[in-house]
Amino acid sequence: MPRGSKGKARKQSKQPKTPAKNKQQLKKKKRSLSPATKAALPAETKPPTEAKPPTETQPLVAEKPPAATPEPAEGQVDAEMNEARARIRANPEYLRILTAQWRRWKKLAKNKDFVWETFKLKFQLLEFLERNPDQIKELFRPVFSVTPSNLDAVNGRISNLPDERLKALLTRYARYVLQYGVFLVLENDYFQAHSLGFWGNKFHVAVRNGQIEPIADAPTWEEEGARPLAKSFRPGDVIVTGTPMSDGFESDELLIPTGLRSLMDNGWAKYVLIEDEDKSSILRQILDFAYSPDQVTVIDYESTKFFVVGENVPLIEVWADLRKVAAEFQRQIGDGDQRGASRKIWRLAARLNLIVRSKKTQTDKEEVLRRMQDREAIEDKKTLKAWTAKRISSNQSYLSQLKAQLKDRSV
Repeated sequence: MPRGSKGKARKQSKQPKTPAKNKQQLKKKKRSLSPATKAALPAETKPPTEAKPPTETQPLVAEKPPAATPEPAEGQVDAEMNEARARIRANPEYLRILTAQWRRWKKLAKNKDFVWETFKLKFQLLEFLERNPDQIKELFRPVFSVTPSNLDAVNGRISNLPDERLKALLTRYARYVLQYGVFLVLENDYFQAHSLGFWGNKFHVAVRNGQIEPIADAPTWEEEGARPLAKSFRPGDVIVTGTPMSDGFESDELLIPTGLRSLMDNGWAKYVLIEDEDKSSILRQILDFAYSPDQVTVIDYESTKFFVVGENVPLIEVWADLRKVAAEFQRQIGDGDQRGASRKIWRLAARLNLIVRSKKTQTDKEEVLRRMQDREAIEDKKTLKAWTAKRISSNQSYLSQLKAQLKDRSV
């Protein structure tokens, strides 16, 4: 080796390394570290990751528009509903309300009109669900609730629908919810009946802007006040938490007339105190010309009679005739002798449920009905009868008649 060449080589070794050589050493260093060691290193000491330079042949990718917010999954809605129910159960009044609701369901189960209208609505809504599932799911998920406070919004929502038959059906549904305090929820492609909160026997309401509202400004059921039940619910959904279960209408502190307590305790009476803040409301107009302090006024409204008794009317003199009017009205709309009616209505509900809910074939439904009738005969301590061809044919006809009645769309 020539003199000085060794020193020259030593000087060259002290010069900065070339990028290619640097890359190779970085790769070797990177391979020498285990994953656990890499994770333990501070961010500033971790080996840097070199981004690959784009090649000239790589096409340019246009920036994607922001993705649309997806509709909430059914499981997500169910979870939010369960969360809302859990908040309600945590309320100290929950047990009292639950007991009152149980009494109310028990009383409704004895009401033949309620049973028929419930299964009619379910049957006819299921028909619409089969034809146009998206439309019905949009209406009933998470829930299509109706209260006197949001009745105007609900009627507006119904009036915007293009299908006249569906509009008529939902109008009946709105009346059903207000009359019985029960609403329908679409669960697993079937409509389940749920109580619209606890509707007791004492109510304090106000007439404002042509509609009934709570006497206070939306008393809160929860501390956070009225708010949408969940962020994923679409505009137009009419369920809210934060309002009481009875929408603020019920009033435990309301003083009631003397003598009415025993009737209310037995479930025979309700008391509603109305403060009419609308000087030209329809209720005020009716009473202005129909009420008289010296007379009894009978107001006949859509097959329902209101008896308005003036404060100067001698009840001893008029009651004998007035009770005849009430009794005649009950005979016209009632079913006569109601002894044993509860058992008959429960059995009717079981048959209607067999038609509406069961996915069985017609032959299987007839077989189920025969077993039901045999069990009922045993409960009534009657002798079981043989299933002749005539009896089987009679059952077939009976099921067909019930189904035809469920299709009846008359109000």
